[in-house]
Amino acid sequence: MPFIKGKSGNIAGRPNGALNRSTEQAKLAVARLANQGLDALREDIEKIRKEDPIEAAKIYLKLLEYIVPKKAAIELSGEDWFQLFIRTRKKSIIAYNPSFGTNNYIFTEIQTHPEADLYISTFKDNPYLEKQLIEEIERLKEINPEYYKIYGMGLPGNNVGTIFSINIIDDVPEDAEFVAFGMDFGFSIDPTALVALWKRDKDLYIEELIYQKGMVTSDIANRLRELEVGREEIWADSAEGRLIEELYRQGFNIKPVKKGKDSIRMGIDLMMQYRLNVKKSSINIVKEFGEYVWMVDKNGNFENVPVDYSNHSIDAIRYVCMERLNAKKIKAGNYSITIR
Repeated sequence: MPFIKGKSGNIAGRPNGALNRSTEQAKLAVARLANQGLDALREDIEKIRKEDPIEAAKIYLKLLEYIVPKKAAIELSGEDWFQLFIRTRKKSIIAYNPSFGTNNYIFTEIQTHPEADLYISTFKDNPYLEKQLIEEIERLKEINPEYYKIYGMGLPGNNVGTIFSINIIDDVPEDAEFVAFGMDFGFSIDPTALVALWKRDKDLYIEELIYQKGMVTSDIANRLRELEVGREEIWADSAEGRLIEELYRQGFNIKPVKKGKDSIRMGIDLMMQYRLNVKKSSINIVKEFGEYVWMVDKNGNFENVPVDYSNHSIDAIRYVCMERLNAKKIKAGNYSITIR
């Protein structure tokens, strides 16, 4: 009899609500971890591994469900952490990239706690990373040693040379004028990013709408419809002409940004003319701004070139600024004719 989803060789089937073997053992392991610590958990897993390596692997994967969040984690404030800490009976596990300054409460309050244990893992501990991503991380040794310290070695570093400063806001003011959408394309390594920009005087207001890997044209089009983008302008990376044309044919007012010599620097200069305000729900944009820094030469001097890293949303913002907030482009084509 062919396999039918939801059926098994047991005619009676597993009782409703009953756990399969690996799930049940994983729950027991979590309980043992909470009560007796990591050593006891290691002993349990090792015993099972000797008898049945495949079952041990299944339990390990199940355990990850209790440790790794299924949705993107939002960084906790010091106050949020304190409230969680005082309500925790046994142990708390915190996973993070140390991509913030050493004055952060994680370093000053948590790691200095007398009962805290620190475990450092790096990309070298992950046998499943794609070669391209490994090469990008290794490249940081030369272009940004501070970044390599954080993402290559798992050590806290100071993001010296940060290019922008931003304000975190709850929402966009009602009287702010919508400018346009910006889009940067990605796929396997980099995410596709869509941002919305509003303007009021010298303030720019920014919201993250899409930040996701693995999106093909149909995925992007469906998401744009869900967001009710309509016929508003979308300025996108001109390097992806095929994607832009496919989205245009599906009814979206998407246009390629016109890049020229030093367009990255020009876009940065345009952004610097405004106060940048980012909605606090836009966690990836906030993260990018904190990591977007000037390149450093071998003597430790800043170069006038940004590190090409952690910039997908920032590129999308830059596209809008280059096309909609560039006074030269706005005035281009406007002529004044005087008849004497």
